[in-house]
Amino acid sequence: MDGSIFNNPFGLDAATPGGQSNAQPVSLDAIDQIQVSIAPYDVTQSGFTGASVNAVTKSGTNSYQGTAFTFYRNQDLTGGRVSGNDIFVPDLTQLQSGFSVGGPIIENKLFFFANFEIERREDLGTNFIAAGPGASGDNVSRVLASDLDAVSNILQSRFGYNTGDYQKYNRDTDSNKGLFK
Repeated sequence: MDGSIFNNPFGLDAATPGGQSNAQPVSLDAIDQIQVSIAPYDVTQSGFTGASVNAVTKSGTNSYQGTAFTFYRNQDLTGGRVSGNDIFVPDLTQLQSGFSVGGPIIENKLFFFANFEIERREDLGTNFIAAGPGASGDNVSRVLASDLDAVSNILQSRFGYNTGDYQKYNRDTDSNKGLFK
């Protein structure tokens, strides 16, 4: 990753690398150091606006070391009230697990480091539902379900394009990342 540039192209992407795919490019468990430069005076640090973030990944050492972790959450671990008001809590499942190991191949000369992480996430594609008979709550949009159905039917009949569901659908995000050096 040395020399890689991960810029936000004028707000057309999420603010982090991999943002549109909802995944990080490198596991946080593999990062050793982070440097943030807001307004550096060093001329070798240029070509950016705002701030530069430099991340250094871990390396092997003369001793064998390793880590393992797992993280799980679902909708039951999310609050359902804000300032005394009930809020809509969508279904959610997230599992993140990983490990890293490092050590010497030849003491004081050659080292290795390996990291692997998986993330499996399933959540509601949108919290909003279309306006229509029986629809109520803060998550009801101004768009009528009948209008969305009409657009979907036109696209299907004229172009053979199936738009799929526009509400109450789940989005799966799977991420696998590995690093070996």
